[in-house]
Amino acid sequence: MRPHCDGLDTDRPKADPLPFVDAILQRKPKLVLVDELAHSNAPGSRHPKRYLDVEEILSHGIDVYTTLNVQHLESLNDVVAQIT
Repeated sequence: MRPHCDGLDTDRPKADPLPFVDAILQRKPKLVLVDELAHSNAPGSRHPKRYLDVEEILSHGIDVYTTLNVQHLESLNDVVAQIT
């Protein structure tokens, strides 16, 4: 968790980071937010990469909004370097 986010959005259920795909599939929401699409998952997770979690969630008919850091888009490395 991110300490600076504690207390925000407390009305919404939070999924545990390790079994989060199972928790999402059991709840069957219409939409989920998956943070940091480009990251690797923790050891022992269902999939090694987060985008694979997203593919599985989408395959069950659940829409996904996700975030990513533009620095992770290799094709834009030069553009990001010029901006920053």
